[in-house]
Amino acid sequence: MTEAPRFIRLILSLFVVLLAAVPSLSAGGAEEEAGGARGAYVAEQGRIIPPDEVDIASYIASIDYSYPDPPDDLGVSLYSGHRQVSIHGQEEILQIGIQGRRTPFEDLPVLNLCFLFDSSGSMSEKDKIQWAKEAFDLFLDRLRPQDILSVVTFSDEAEVLLPSTRVGELMERKELRERVQRVTAQGFSSLEAGLMAGYQQLLLGYRSEQVNRVLLVSDGLGEPERAMELVQDYRRRGISLSTISVGMNCDLKVMKNLAKRGAGSSRFISNPEKMAEIFGTDLDRMVVPIAYELDIDVEISAGVEILGTWGYEHRVSGNRIHYSLPALHHRDYETILIQVRTPEGQIPGRKELFRLKLAYSDREGVPHVPGPYSLLVDFTDSSIAAGGIADPMVLKSGTMLHTAQNLEVIGFLYYWSQGKAGDLNRLNRSSWHNTDIQQENQVESVVRSELLETNSALRANKQRCLDLAEDIKKEISNTRLRLGEDCFEEELTISKKYIEILGGELLLGQPVISRLLADEEIRSQVSEKSSYGKLEDLAEEFALGLKGRVGGRIAFFGFAAEADDSLQRRADSITRLRLAGLAGFHFIGESDIEEALERLEVKRQSLLDNELALKVGNALDADYLLVGRILEMPASVVVFGKLLDSHSGAVVSVAQTILDRED
Repeated sequence: MTEAPRFIRLILSLFVVLLAAVPSLSAGGAEEEAGGARGAYVAEQGRIIPPDEVDIASYIASIDYSYPDPPDDLGVSLYSGHRQVSIHGQEEILQIGIQGRRTPFEDLPVLNLCFLFDSSGSMSEKDKIQWAKEAFDLFLDRLRPQDILSVVTFSDEAEVLLPSTRVGELMERKELRERVQRVTAQGFSSLEAGLMAGYQQLLLGYRSEQVNRVLLVSDGLGEPERAMELVQDYRRRGISLSTISVGMNCDLKVMKNLAKRGAGSSRFISNPEKMAEIFGTDLDRMVVPIAYELDIDVEISAGVEILGTWGYEHRVSGNRIHYSLPALHHRDYETILIQVRTPEGQIPGRKELFRLKLAYSDREGVPHVPGPYSLLVDFTDSSIAAGGIADPMVLKSGTMLHTAQNLEVIGFLYYWSQGKAGDLNRLNRSSWHNTDIQQENQVESVVRSELLETNSALRANKQRCLDLAEDIKKEISNTRLRLGEDCFEEELTISKKYIEILGGELLLGQPVISRLLADEEIRSQVSEKSSYGKLEDLAEEFALGLKGRVGGRIAFFGFAAEADDSLQRRADSITRLRLAGLAGFHFIGESDIEEALERLEVKRQSLLDNELALKVGNALDADYLLVGRILEMPASVVVFGKLLDSHSGAVVSVAQTILDRED
């Protein structure tokens, strides 16, 4: 074995360990949605995302988990990936969801906003200045008559295009739009000058009971030091800042730090649809705070090891984690993930896994201390405790966590390889300028050998990147299938573009690349159990999903398969037998199910679509629906199902098992 490949493997292994063990220090939640949106934008330009641009917290935050409506300003929901945890120890993902109050847009306080956009020379690049102008059109249409607007642009100096004006008194909107459209990108960028002009306009219409905020649309390129101080100063005066980043060449860290210091949110415009969301339907999520200075203390149970956490800015001390966030916005949601390892030798029974305490101030400055909140799990000797994620919330967040971690590793390997290749090529060129004729043969031999060895290692690195991109695509496809949702669109785009980019660089050819894009077979679970035992574990997951719920009528549609075979009959039989033992629950007759399917013209294979399943469930007056599917892959068979609450429409449980074809 040669030295270079060993070194590469050592770097990769150390990097993966660091990913798992070092907590992310970035602020998270829906406050920062530049994750998948930014990544998809970069990938569609034919580039691999640099590792320092993969903000794991931002990827996790980009999903709307549809947390329950809070009774007050905000609500807290706790989840774990498994309903049972092994007494022999296992890794577990814990999820904390914080949801802000939802109020109709017309009932929100008066908005005193400054639309501040960058018109410096760097904004002349693709998608930058034009997207800023289009964003303004959407933004102007969203504002109400009672809101107050000012418009400022800046490069070397700031220019006020519209002084502070109540929207209802704005006479010529067309003229204002045309004036914005005439702005051209030129000169240097003075963030300080632009922000100062924006803050001065807001002061003209300032009222403490209003929302007073600057919306900065920029690429963040420039000298930010003085701007950071300015943002903090005006935050203390009651004026906040949100940032919207644009373009391929964009300093996301500067934009996020500005928003963080300004107690605001940070977004990235990746396409016109995202722009319409940011400045249209989701404007209130970006500008209207409902809670300030959130402090969250999480106490993990004794003996449980903290492997990593993603979300708010935080610090870890022993078994306690403290998170802080300057503000939570209206209708906004925040997500924290904690990865832990439970110890061996636990006594079976229901126990507290962690406890959460929360403190915050409302818009009037009144302090609130709701809670505390606890997460309880069942410690058991059952083998299913270490199976796949069954909670739909954690399945979403866990899939996104794995995706972001893999993207970070891909970025590290890819750009490390490029840097190594560049160093060797420079060495090769310079060697001929620094040797005499007698040394040429020796130098040529050494450099050629090093280049051959390194090129082999670089190809291995790119192949590893391609394998990880395939893993991302397969896991996302599997999660989408299990949930019955078209989620992870941006992340799926990234994985597919990566396969095309890396496949092309490895000279695989289009037929091979097309096959990789079509392949969705995920790896089989490592288990000593027989196929019968795995199917029993699957049925037990559904039983756990019903545990503690009020009894009722279950519509069990069975595990739809391409052909009626013994596996389908066995899976149906095992599941029916396990659920039949639950007190208070009973099955709706098969003849009634067949009649409803025929009357509604719905096929069993289509019931993975949640809306269709709920439609049939309502016709049957069912309380719970259980749908399943058997998918035959080249080397394995996937058996999965999901349990739905037909009244709320919520997915209660998602579970699957993967059988080897040899079974």
